[in-house]
Amino acid sequence: MSIDIIIPYFQRTPGILKEAVRSVMAQTVTDWHLIIVDDGSPYPAKNELDEFSDCELASIRIIEQPNGGVSAARNRGLENVRPDARFVAFLDSDDFLSKAHLQTAVTAIALGADMFRGLYATDGSFDTDSSPSDIVPPDQRNSTIESGTYLSQHLPRMLVGEWWRHMHLSATVLRAELAARVRFDTKLRSTEDFDFFRRAAAVSPTVCFSEHVSV
Repeated sequence: MSIDIIIPYFQRTPGILKEAVRSVMAQTVTDWHLIIVDDGSPYPAKNELDEFSDCELASIRIIEQPNGGVSAARNRGLENVRPDARFVAFLDSDDFLSKAHLQTAVTAIALGADMFRGLYATDGSFDTDSSPSDIVPPDQRNSTIESGTYLSQHLPRMLVGEWWRHMHLSATVLRAELAARVRFDTKLRSTEDFDFFRRAAAVSPTVCFSEHVSV
């Protein structure tokens, strides 16, 4: 179930990255490898990891590069995914994974999807008239994996509906085969995540989405 997790890193304040790393270490799955791309950060990523043991650092790789923006950093991470990785996940350096996120994602993907997307805990886009259950219409849910988790073959349709407003890369896991075929547009200064989902949908329309909090 080998999973590579990509963190693009650019921070001026110490202490942020190590919390994201701790959330990875706390996952219920242990077969993971963390790729941290230090995008010319004013506060170096290596300084954030000095409190971790050599054993803990064995599964972490830091790649340093001149500042090129978050898309360039994520692309660099994608280019360095291990050949034997089966899944690729994204995590922003100021986000924290829920403990079962990776296990939930790979279990769901194994049932036929190429992408998993969970719910972002701090998503403030829902109001009194909407909820996570309203994101994807019933006719776009091909099957139910478990309560609140669905398989769909309608990712392109979802991107023009309500769902795209709730898509977060930190709550996303892809099959490695799909991740190998998609890159971020480094010319974009905003909505680069939505553009990435659009490109992924052009390769594979099959997604598993969950109403459970992942990040």
